[in-house]
Amino acid sequence: MKNKFAILSIVLSGISICCTLKVNYDLWNRYVSLTSGKTKALYGLTELLEYGYQYDYSIFGVLSLVLLIISIRKSEKRSLIILGALLAIFSIVVVYLRLWKLFI
Repeated sequence: MKNKFAILSIVLSGISICCTLKVNYDLWNRYVSLTSGKTKALYGLTELLEYGYQYDYSIFGVLSLVLLIISIRKSEKRSLIILGALLAIFSIVVVYLRLWKLFI
Protein backbone atom coordinates (compact mmCIF):
# COMPACT_ATOMS: atom_id res chain seq x y z
CA MET A 1 0.00 0.00 0.00
CA LYS A 2 1.46 3.27 -1.09
CA ASN A 3 -0.67 5.61 1.04
CA LYS A 4 -0.58 3.70 4.32
CA PHE A 5 0.42 6.62 6.57
CA ALA A 6 -2.28 8.95 5.23
CA ILE A 7 -4.94 6.25 5.51
CA LEU A 8 -3.83 5.37 9.04
CA SER A 9 -4.03 9.06 9.91
CA ILE A 10 -7.61 9.24 8.62
CA VAL A 11 -8.56 6.13 10.60
CA LEU A 12 -7.04 7.50 13.83
CA SER A 13 -8.86 10.79 13.37
CA GLY A 14 -12.12 8.93 12.80
CA ILE A 15 -11.62 6.88 15.95
CA SER A 16 -10.95 10.05 17.94
CA ILE A 17 -14.06 11.77 16.59
CA CYS A 18 -16.28 8.74 17.24
CA CYS A 19 -15.01 8.30 20.81
CA THR A 20 -15.45 11.99 21.55
CA LEU A 21 -18.99 12.00 20.19
CA LYS A 22 -19.81 8.95 22.34
CA VAL A 23 -18.54 10.69 25.49
CA ASN A 24 -20.46 13.85 24.64
CA TYR A 25 -23.63 11.83 24.06
CA ASP A 26 -23.19 10.18 27.47
CA LEU A 27 -22.68 13.60 29.08
CA TRP A 28 -25.82 14.95 27.43
CA ASN A 29 -27.85 11.89 28.40
CA ARG A 30 -26.78 12.18 32.01
CA TYR A 31 -27.42 15.95 32.11
CA VAL A 32 -30.93 15.56 30.73
CA SER A 33 -31.77 12.92 33.34
CA LEU A 34 -30.95 15.31 36.21
CA THR A 35 -33.93 16.99 37.85
CA SER A 36 -32.46 19.46 40.31
CA GLY A 37 -31.30 22.89 39.19
CA LYS A 38 -28.46 22.82 41.73
CA THR A 39 -27.19 19.56 40.34
CA LYS A 40 -27.31 20.95 36.81
CA ALA A 41 -25.43 24.05 37.93
CA LEU A 42 -22.57 21.95 39.30
CA TYR A 43 -22.52 19.56 36.34
CA GLY A 44 -19.22 21.01 35.10
CA LEU A 45 -17.47 19.39 38.05
CA THR A 46 -19.06 16.06 37.23
CA GLU A 47 -17.95 16.44 33.64
CA LEU A 48 -14.38 17.16 34.66
CA LEU A 49 -14.05 14.51 37.37
CA GLU A 50 -15.90 11.59 35.78
CA TYR A 51 -15.35 12.25 32.09
CA GLY A 52 -11.94 13.88 32.24
CA TYR A 53 -10.48 11.03 30.22
CA GLN A 54 -12.16 12.49 27.12
CA TYR A 55 -9.25 14.92 26.78
CA ASP A 56 -6.93 11.96 26.27
CA TYR A 57 -8.57 11.38 22.88
CA SER A 58 -6.70 14.40 21.54
CA ILE A 59 -3.61 12.16 21.53
CA PHE A 60 -5.13 10.36 18.53
CA GLY A 61 -5.35 13.67 16.67
CA VAL A 62 -1.76 14.61 17.47
CA LEU A 63 -0.56 11.17 16.43
CA SER A 64 -2.56 11.58 13.25
CA LEU A 65 -0.73 14.84 12.50
CA VAL A 66 2.62 13.10 13.06
CA LEU A 67 1.61 10.39 10.59
CA LEU A 68 0.64 13.09 8.11
CA ILE A 69 4.10 14.63 8.36
CA ILE A 70 5.57 11.22 7.59
CA SER A 71 3.20 10.80 4.65
CA ILE A 72 4.22 14.21 3.27
CA ARG A 73 7.87 13.17 3.43
CA LYS A 74 7.05 9.92 1.62
CA SER A 75 5.15 11.85 -1.10
CA GLU A 76 1.85 10.08 -0.64
CA LYS A 77 -1.37 11.08 -2.39
CA ARG A 78 -2.06 14.79 -1.84
CA SER A 79 -5.86 14.48 -1.54
CA LEU A 80 -5.52 11.92 1.25
CA ILE A 81 -3.05 14.16 3.06
CA ILE A 82 -5.43 17.13 2.89
CA LEU A 83 -8.37 15.02 4.07
CA GLY A 84 -6.25 13.60 6.87
CA ALA A 85 -5.10 17.05 7.95
CA LEU A 86 -8.66 18.38 8.08
CA LEU A 87 -9.87 15.38 10.06
CA ALA A 88 -6.89 15.52 12.43
CA ILE A 89 -7.45 19.19 13.19
CA PHE A 90 -11.18 18.60 13.60
CA SER A 91 -10.56 15.64 15.91
CA ILE A 92 -8.32 17.77 18.15
CA VAL A 93 -10.74 20.70 18.22
CA VAL A 94 -13.84 18.59 18.85
CA VAL A 95 -12.26 17.11 21.99
CA TYR A 96 -12.09 20.51 23.66
CA LEU A 97 -15.51 21.75 22.57
CA ARG A 98 -18.43 20.95 24.81
CA LEU A 99 -20.61 19.42 22.14
CA TRP A 100 -23.07 17.97 24.63
CA LYS A 101 -24.31 21.49 25.32
CA LEU A 102 -25.37 21.76 21.70
CA PHE A 103 -27.60 18.69 22.14
CA ILE A 104 -29.72 20.43 24.80
